[in-house]
Amino acid sequence: MLRPRQSFAVLVGWTASAVLVACGSSGGSDAERFCGEIGQDVAAVVSPEITSDEQLDATLDRYRMLADLAPVAIEGEWRDLVLNLETASTVVPGDTESMQRAVAQAYATERSAVAVREWLLVNCSIDLGPVDTITPQDPVRPPADDPADDPAD
Repeated sequence: MLRPRQSFAVLVGWTASAVLVACGSSGGSDAERFCGEIGQDVAAVVSPEITSDEQLDATLDRYRMLADLAPVAIEGEWRDLVLNLETASTVVPGDTESMQRAVAQAYATERSAVAVREWLLVNCSIDLGPVDTITPQDPVRPPADDPADDPAD
């Protein structure tokens, strides 16, 4: 049976895609180091192994450290992802209310996860893979030329 803090591991698998990456800064960002830290161990960011309280603490510490390095462009989004992990870490097995709080937080951070993924891809050439979301996060594009406007008809 999982202890309350270890229940975080159960939710991490589900929320990891929504938690991928984002940014935060507490006194100065370091984009190059931020990219380097994530690039060294992408799996630790996307799907950290959490089977003990120590691994949970290490994962939270890693995300907080990355928040301190995060570039301003994605600072808010990274902080959202840290909050997502912190919320998931408070889940108590069988407690519907704590589970619902974690699910709601994961839903609320979908855009942040997508923004961080895109920023890392463009600025660091790091592809974290797809971000699973409940609602589509792709920008709405206008339709292609309307065939009714074709002057050849």
